[in-house]
Amino acid sequence: MGDKRFVASTACSLASDLIDNLREYEQAIHLAEEALETYCTLNIPIRICCAITILGDAAFRQGNLQQARERYTEALALAQEITSAWNIITLLLSLGRVANQAEQYDEAQQHLTAALTAAVETQTASLGRIVLVQLALTLACRTGQFERAIELIGCAIADAAGDKLVDHEAEPILARLRQELPPSTFAQTFERGKLLDFDPVSYTHLRAHETVLDLVCRLLLE
Repeated sequence: MGDKRFVASTACSLASDLIDNLREYEQAIHLAEEALETYCTLNIPIRICCAITILGDAAFRQGNLQQARERYTEALALAQEITSAWNIITLLLSLGRVANQAEQYDEAQQHLTAALTAAVETQTASLGRIVLVQLALTLACRTGQFERAIELIGCAIADAAGDKLVDHEAEPILARLRQELPPSTFAQTFERGKLLDFDPVSYTHLRAHETVLDLVCRLLLE
């Protein structure tokens, strides 16, 4: 059993690397499917969830949004069943990315606010920053509040202090938002955002006792 689990774990790690760094999606899918079969045989729910998530990641990177949504939804149901908070937040974030990519911003808002709620409740600031970046995109596309969206991203990046995952999430979104404002306005707005204080549970610079979730929900409704 130990050998099978080790082989499956290695396959998942390699599959993730193939997706993230080499873009060899078919090989990644093959490895993840083999790992999934092993984990199902061994009945290890958390690892089953991870293997399905990897299959969702491959589909997303290939541009197959419907298949990615289905895989992520399947993995989310399992994560909720075993109450794995980190995986729940990650999968809600992934579903939010899919919805943003599909320009289904109401759906994106639903998934991402749920992810932010969970991140706030579990004090998971590292994931919360990434969720905030995706929510900024939803905010910009759904309400046209480009400057506020850029401020939120600037805030998340500054607080992350060089976290490459946050930077990676923000780069394509900032490139998209940069097209909406004059260069000087964009630069000033981004720098203004970097001066804001990020806290996993509150944004006291805007309204007293206003939580991150309160702030984003209010902005989405404005």
